[in-house]
Amino acid sequence: MLNVLKREWYVVRYGQTARFRLIKWVIIFALIYLLQNNFGWLAVKWFVGLGFIIGVGGHFYLRYKTQGWTKEWKFAKVVRTPYE
Repeated sequence: MLNVLKREWYVVRYGQTARFRLIKWVIIFALIYLLQNNFGWLAVKWFVGLGFIIGVGGHFYLRYKTQGWTKEWKFAKVVRTPYE
């Protein structure tokens, strides 16, 4: 069970390139800034909460479709980890 958790953590951290993660977080923080200025903190809370739910749901959906990151599926590639 510990290897499964280590493998999941590895996929979360290294499944995307550093460039992609940087661009993703710049866009997220820009959206948060715009939401806060135009609609207030309640809109930011909804955005972050829904983003978390969609992110976790998407992660586990892709994990299911790729059979634990061991098979390719559409745009999702196989992620090789040291815990296999």
